[in-house]
Amino acid sequence: QAWFLQVLEALANVLVGFVGMQLTGATKNIPQMAFAISGASQVSAKACTSLALANGLSFPIATLAKSGKMAPVMFGSLILGGATYTLREYLQVALIIGGTAVVSMGKKK
Repeated sequence: QAWFLQVLEALANVLVGFVGMQLTGATKNIPQMAFAISGASQVSAKACTSLALANGLSFPIATLAKSGKMAPVMFGSLILGGATYTLREYLQVALIIGGTAVVSMGKKK
């Protein structure tokens, strides 16, 4: 099942991280809660994508949704983080999303 593979992947990530920490030593003052929340959200996102694909969502639509994640991240960074972006960066995001849409929605011959 898809959920089992997701759990195995998450456990492998934890194991590799633990081994790396034992070999190099723990980092002092690292925000562990922030890393835990980030990791949990990534595992949840993968699980939701797998479940959506298993329940009939087409792969091109899932790919388009994944490529479009850059836009809300940029928007959130602008509003919440005060980030600034160049015109080139805006164009790059637009072209990546647009290119993915064209490729994903193009008809197969």
